[in-house]
Amino acid sequence: MSYEGEERRSSEFNQTSRQALEARVLKTEWTLGIHSEEIADLKKTTINIAHDLANITDTLIKIKYISYGAALFYVADSIGLVVVLRKLMGV
Repeated sequence: MSYEGEERRSSEFNQTSRQALEARVLKTEWTLGIHSEEIADLKKTTINIAHDLANITDTLIKIKYISYGAALFYVADSIGLVVVLRKLMGV
């Protein structure tokens, strides 16, 4: 009789352990699903930020060349090259 009681307790313990393990697995799967969604959102955000940074870089390059042109025009005007070009063009 002692053996049967021990076997029953062991069986109950195993079932309780199995239920606890199943609950932990379900919680882990649920957490994994949420993390997967968050990672997907972060990847989308990263792509958007990379695109925005590329646009900003293009704009800064345009500003750089505009400033080079303005500086070149200022230097040409300072040394009188603009006046000479206007006379050559007949303007």
